[in-house]
Formats: sequence, structure tokens, C-alpha cells
Amino acid sequence: MGFPAAISVLLVSVSIALLNGLLLKYEGGNILSAAYGVTSKCGTIALHISIGIAQGVMPLIGYNYGAKNHKRVHQVCRLSFFILLVFSVVFLTVVQLFPGPIVRLFIDHAETIEVGSVFMRCWSWCVVGMSLFNMYNSIFQAVGKWKTSLLLAVLRLGVIFSVLCLLLDHFFGVSGLMWVQAITDTVACLIAMAMIAALYQQRCSKVTT
Repeated sequence: MGFPAAISVLLVSVSIALLNGLLLKYEGGNILSAAYGVTSKCGTIALHISIGIAQGVMPLIGYNYGAKNHKRVHQVCRLSFFILLVFSVVFLTVVQLFPGPIVRLFIDHAETIEVGSVFMRCWSWCVVGMSLFNMYNSIFQAVGKWKTSLLLAVLRLGVIFSVLCLLLDHFFGVSGLMWVQAITDTVACLIAMAMIAALYQQRCSKVTT
């Protein structure tokens, strides 16, 4: 059951290495790499908070799902989604308003702060999709659909992220790479949302029959 989470952590490291390698090939690659390093550190904070909330409610969802207390499952999920949405919007707002001071906390270099501010503003749009995706993934694990959870984890960073890195790097260069994470998590969140809806409809059809 914990295998999808382990793969997700591994793929985070792989995705950072991939994007960092693509940035280093450009002129001023060291500055771009430093800017991305700061961005990924802030991203790790958001990632771990969202994972903590999503993983924290997983036993509660699993227990009530096993007890067929679906009303309680829905209540827990709604509350968790609400908390994650509020956190995401607050985090996104803070980053959009104060990217420079945030980057300066990590490195005091004028050019890196300038590039890092742009990078963080682009990247921060991933927080909403990333947080909701983590919750959807936890729901699949909690109800015993670990293969679906694993598929989503691999699809998000192993497929969508990697393909977007190569495509956006080819067509848009550095500007495209700055948007990779935001687009990846938005697409992955929409896919997970559709799969949850399909699971819900399947359960409802079984109940009615």
C-alpha cells in the first residue's frame, strides 16, 4: 500500500534532476540552476504539507470505507479538500506577492533573485493541482486501489512531467521549463479527478444493482 508513495518520492528526485540538467545547458545555467534550486526547496515545503494532510486522513478514510460508512468518508474527504484548497490559495498568494523576499531568504545574489522570482511565480501555480492530486492519490490508496495510485504517481512525474520538459524545452526554452511543473500538476489533477468520478459512479452502480 505504501509503494505508490515511495515511487512518488523517487520520481520527485528524478524530475528535479531532469529539469536541472536541461537548465544547465543554457547560457547562465548556474544562475538558472540556483534559481530552480530555491524554487524546488520552497516546493518541497508545499509538497510535504499537502502530503502530510493527505496521508494523515488516509487511515480514517480507509477505516470508514471498510466499515461501509460512506457518509463519513465523504465528510472527511470534503474537509480535507477544503483545507488543502485554502492552504494552496494562501501559499500561491504569498509567492505571487513576495517572490523576491522569499528567494532572498535562500540566496543574496541580485541576478539569481531576479530569475528566481520569475521562476517561483510560474512554478507556484502548480500548488493547487499538486495538493488536490495528493489527496486524490491518498483516497485511492485508502480504498485499496493501490495500483491506480501507483499509475497516477508514475503518470504525473514519470510521463507527463518528462514529456513536457522535452517539449517545452524544445519549443519555448527556459520560459517553457519554468511552466513545466504547473502544467504537469494541473493535467495530473484533472486526470485523477476524472478517475475518482469514475470510481464513484462504479460504486453507485453496484449499490443500485
